[in-house]
Amino acid sequence: KFSLESLASKGDMLIVISASGNSKNLVKAVEYCNQKDIFTAGLLGFDGGVLNKTVNLANLVKTTEGEYELVENMHMIICHLISAYLKLMMPDNLNQAVILAGGLGSRLKPITDKLPKPMVDINGKPFITYLLDYLSSSGVEQVIILSGYKSEILEDYIGNGANFGINVVFSKLDSSAETSERIYNCREILNNEFLLMYCDNFIPLNLSDMTRNYFNSNKLAQISVYRNKYLMTKNNLLYSQNELIKYDKERAETNLNGVNIGYMILNKQVVKLLENERQDFESVILPNLIKNKEVTCFLTDHKYYSVGSKDRLPTTRKYFKNEKFILLDRDGVLNKKMP
Repeated sequence: KFSLESLASKGDMLIVISASGNSKNLVKAVEYCNQKDIFTAGLLGFDGGVLNKTVNLANLVKTTEGEYELVENMHMIICHLISAYLKLMMPDNLNQAVILAGGLGSRLKPITDKLPKPMVDINGKPFITYLLDYLSSSGVEQVIILSGYKSEILEDYIGNGANFGINVVFSKLDSSAETSERIYNCREILNNEFLLMYCDNFIPLNLSDMTRNYFNSNKLAQISVYRNKYLMTKNNLLYSQNELIKYDKERAETNLNGVNIGYMILNKQVVKLLENERQDFESVILPNLIKNKEVTCFLTDHKYYSVGSKDRLPTTRKYFKNEKFILLDRDGVLNKKMP
């Protein structure tokens, strides 16, 4: 009763499981919920006992009195079905990622004269392989690749994603398209929440931790922030107590304390702000969200690895040399400097 008083409220549902239907504690729980206008359902056996007459909805396994094994086996199957359904319907089930992969990769020339940036070789594998393997191992089921420049090479390599254990679809626009146009172009197939990633950055963050942090914040957007502990690049944002305060794409201001590494979780409502205009997402839409206090931060001290420029390739190749990575919580699990 005490648990129900503290947790249950009008509009909730209580499901009780009892073969006999005569458990005194469950009967009391159902009576309490009925008084509070909380819907009650019972998974019962035999004739359903007292609970058959008191729950709003009864599901009976009608069999010979005393055949508990059959009743309990049926209840177990139903419980698994309920659990699977709730897992799909829970809001913190993030199972879609969107990868921005349409640019020219100018800083990687002459490598990108023949290849799109995600196909840059890292220890015998295109860089995109590591991103897809990470997403697949994290439980993501679908990836939308927003491609442009030399998209056909990406498509030939990835296909429908079956070789990576993940469903992949492509949304193509010209290489000159802005980020906002690319996201808007795939709006019809976006989930209510999705992970937005750059095609040239990798960091082994724990996606479950990221997702939990996002939904607990009740914000429209979450940005993953490298606290720049090792000063590997110039800061481009200011955060305070997990809230994004300022974003400076030009990295000109001096009071900044973090780096945007992508891995953003967005609510689909953000896409409605784009209106298919040629807007730069980071300098137009992100500041708008910041102004309305709709951006939370997921903080990490773990270095990120990139193929965004030629000078970063050796470090990235060194990191992936053993073709293994570990998933980290927000504070990391390593006590020494990463490669």
